[in-house]
Amino acid sequence: MFTMERGKDILELKEFILSQAEAYEFKIGDQIFRRPGDPPLDQVIEKLQKEKRGKSKDEL
Repeated sequence: MFTMERGKDILELKEFILSQAEAYEFKIGDQIFRRPGDPPLDQVIEKLQKEKRGKSKDEL
């Protein structure tokens, strides 16, 4: 957990978090941060769910 004084060093924090392999997207206040070019997490989850449903139908 990080505690930031009045938003100080947010850029450094953003770079650190997004450099971690397991980090995809994070939110500070109302701002959402992700790597440049990556789609929003909601779109990724929706795509994976559609693929999963498609595979389930193929198995039937």
